[in-house]
Amino acid sequence: MRQRDFRALALGSLAIFALATPARAEKASFELAPMRAASFDVGVKHVVGYFLDSGGHCRLILAIVEVGDDEASNVSHVEFVVASGAVARLQANPGGSVSFTCDTRARAMHVTRNEGLARRSAAD
Repeated sequence: MRQRDFRALALGSLAIFALATPARAEKASFELAPMRAASFDVGVKHVVGYFLDSGGHCRLILAIVEVGDDEASNVSHVEFVVASGAVARLQANPGGSVSFTCDTRARAMHVTRNEGLARRSAAD
């Protein structure tokens, strides 16, 4: 199964029928709008995800697979509820991490990909 097929399969398994093919995010940082999927690599993992407004919090839903796993034989699904102004971090060993910051009133999520291990900031 090709990577493009995996994206479609992952979104279907997440039961989001209203979304088009996820946008490929190449930048280190980008903004994610509610119910708009994004697709990106973090270290050795490929991530497809989106978020929903959940009472002013961001409900983040992700499907994660190894980069190059064309058969998508080992897909992990994770879900976080991130409070407004808070951060959720995902570590992909080896090679990188990603931080998801919920904007006030869950209007957007700010996504930042980092090389290496995730580090806690002084504000955490």
